[in-house]
Amino acid sequence: MKKLGFIVSSLMLVAILSAVAQISVSTLFATNGITYSNLALQAESLEKENIILRQHVYMTASLTNIASVAATLGYVEPKKTAQLSIVHTVPQVAYKQ
Repeated sequence: MKKLGFIVSSLMLVAILSAVAQISVSTLFATNGITYSNLALQAESLEKENIILRQHVYMTASLTNIASVAATLGYVEPKKTAQLSIVHTVPQVAYKQ
């Protein structure tokens, strides 16, 4: 009779422990799902912000925008361009014939 009581109490203990383990795992997966959805929303938001920032960079880095900003700052195109010409001369070397 004592063996039967021990077996029954052991089975109940195992059942309770497995129920607690199942609840713990379910809670863990549930919170991971919420965390995953929050991260997915944040990633989508960052992708949209990245697109907006790229457009801003393209607009501000365009040559027409740079030219207009330079004009407002007082820079003007030179009327005459200067060139520096470097003539490369080969030094005279004595060759043995």
